[in-house]
Amino acid sequence: ALTESRGLQAIKVHFPDGFGNAILCHDGWRAYFKYSDNRHQLCCAHLIRDINYIIERYHSNWAKSLKILFTDAISLKKKLDALPDSEKKSNIEKIESRMNELLKASQYYRHKEGLTLQ
Repeated sequence: ALTESRGLQAIKVHFPDGFGNAILCHDGWRAYFKYSDNRHQLCCAHLIRDINYIIERYHSNWAKSLKILFTDAISLKKKLDALPDSEKKSNIEKIESRMNELLKASQYYRHKEGLTLQ
């Protein structure tokens, strides 16, 4: 490893000029969110891993629905360029609508992982 730390100071040392206009895709390590010069996107592989954990451990129907949504969104992304513009927009809006409904869903959790994920 280049450094012992994954914290904000390590980012500033190794990337003193920042990241330009890039969107930072990462695993959700808390320190990365302290870097506020850019927008953030959580890594899909890490999100799906967390969803799978919640499904396996807590049998969460909400997490199952979220996993299906992510799978559908990834599938749509792979075929998006071949679709006419009107279909692109319509399909994206459907995915966004489903995501908004999941985020609004009232969940009772006995575990912090599910609540954090939502």
